[in-house]
Amino acid sequence: MKNTLFINITALSLLFLSACTNNLVQNTEKKDAQVPVHAIAVTSASGTISIVKDGIFKIEAFVLPVNAANKKLTFFSADTEIASVGDDGVIKAHKEGDVKITLSAANNITKKLAVKVVPQPVAVTRLRSDLPFPQSLTIGGTFKLNIEAKPSDATNKECTFFPKANSIVRIGSD
Repeated sequence: MKNTLFINITALSLLFLSACTNNLVQNTEKKDAQVPVHAIAVTSASGTISIVKDGIFKIEAFVLPVNAANKKLTFFSADTEIASVGDDGVIKAHKEGDVKITLSAANNITKKLAVKVVPQPVAVTRLRSDLPFPQSLTIGGTFKLNIEAKPSDATNKECTFFPKANSIVRIGSD
């Protein structure tokens, strides 16, 4: 009786292991199957990408799903005179303007990015006033400063003035 029980348990164990091994082989084969690309995700930008003329920008992108068989991305610029893009996703801005950069993956999946190449900023180098500054003011008196930022093509000509701490002068925005 003990021998029959031992033989039956052994046979059932072998049958169970055989079923598990068969299932494991089937699951492994499914994982090795070609998973197609469904989309391209861009993590380095959203909306229009602005790049200063002669500057660079690296596109950080990957295919979805992340376990896709072919993860290769290619990059293409619609106008290489405005901006070119390398195989590594680095955009080089050449001249001012707007251009589309296309990312392509397997299964004809594409994503277009809008790129705007903007001029290099021009710094303010000096402030100029045509009016002579008064030597003194009476209490409650005012003097309006007419200040002009130079050069005339400076990118940001906005000026803000602050009085010294404990000053008897008040500066207004008008």
